[in-house]
Amino acid sequence: ALSWNKRVVATEIRNFERAEERVEALFKLAKVSQPNPMYGGLASGTFEYGKSKADGKISTLEEPTAYVEQAIEAARAEVPTGLNAGGTLYSNYEDVYLVSSEGPTGQDARSSIELSIRAFSQKEASGHGVECSSSLKDFDPSRAGGKAGEMARLAKDPMAGEEGTYDIIFDPLITGSILGTYGMMASAFYVMIQMSVFGNKLGEKVASEIVTLRDSPAGYSVANRLFDDEGVPARETVIIDRGVLKTYLHNTST
Repeated sequence: ALSWNKRVVATEIRNFERAEERVEALFKLAKVSQPNPMYGGLASGTFEYGKSKADGKISTLEEPTAYVEQAIEAARAEVPTGLNAGGTLYSNYEDVYLVSSEGPTGQDARSSIELSIRAFSQKEASGHGVECSSSLKDFDPSRAGGKAGEMARLAKDPMAGEEGTYDIIFDPLITGSILGTYGMMASAFYVMIQMSVFGNKLGEKVASEIVTLRDSPAGYSVANRLFDDEGVPARETVIIDRGVLKTYLHNTST
């Protein structure tokens, strides 16, 4: 990313032999771009970072399909006959280097492994399971497979329910998606452009008292990191505390 006179542009350089050429083109683009009135600069200074907890074993998986097969076998234990199941495994390991003209310099390594499996006991009876982790030691494909198989088994021979009002119990996967959306709406940028339900609600009750929402760089998370894109050290931030909105998520500009 490059900023010049409140003009911010970015690109991705894959051919490092042409890096200087790409930067020159980026600077030309900045000169003809419109200033961003909300731009307040980048983080400046030097920071100390912790030690990466990335799992290097994820970068050298010898038999990736074995994890999917393990999940399918766990699903088959729930549905011994008539099972149709398939899964997908994603693994990622990356080295991240950050250098900023404003001072921050850092190095990080990030790893993640994710498995998704769908199991069918009948044409209209299926279950879905997901397992993800930042390390292999905490990764257990059979949990996802067992859950998918159990849901497929329970969904067999469906019957129409009676019309009425019911309480709903959300699966953790759905709950996580909902909370992720609310976390995004806690962005100060979304509040500034009036695309957040949390506008002008700091200090107010926005959820049940049983709800506490944190933005955390925890090592077990597949999104864990030592620093953000500006080089500011990642830290836990309590967004909602027992139902009360405590803060927005900021960058240097906001």
